Amino acid sequence: MEGADPEGANMEGANLQKIHLEGASIIYLKVNKTLFGGSRLCNTTMPDGR
Repeated sequence: MEGADPEGANMEGANLQKIHLEGASIIYLKVNKTLFGGSRLCNTTMPDGR
């Protein structure tokens, strides 16, 4: 690996961004699932959905 290679550095940056985005979307999906799972539980206990 050459530190003076701008193309390599750009690729590395893009990969880091991709990993970050994938990690964020996984966290978002987990949170979403928890929220929707929780609201579904509320809906079963309160039929009016409040």
